[in-house]
Amino acid sequence: MNTASEEYPRWSPAGEDFGGPVVMDDAFAACRSANRLPYLAVADVDTAAATAQEAGGELLMPPTSVPAGQRIAVVRDPRGAVLGIHRTGDQG
Repeated sequence: MNTASEEYPRWSPAGEDFGGPVVMDDAFAACRSANRLPYLAVADVDTAAATAQEAGGELLMPPTSVPAGQRIAVVRDPRGAVLGIHRTGDQG
C-alpha cells in the first residue's frame, strides 16, 4: 500500500491509483453490504455528477477533492445501483 497522504491512504499497484478506505456512514447505507464500491473514470466529475442527477440519479457524496488525490463523487442510479466516479488521468 502506498500512502499518498495521512488523511487518505491509497493502494497503488504498479504506481497507478487503485483504491483506498473510506468510512461507510449513513450516506452509504444502500451499498454497505457489498463492502466494495466500484468506480468509473470520467473526464469531469462535476459534470458527470450533475448529469447523473438530471437523469434521475441521487448524489450520495458530492464532488470532492481528496487530499493529495483525485476528485471523486458517489451516485446512485434510478434503479438503486451505487457507484463512485473519479477523474481520469493523473491530473487529480
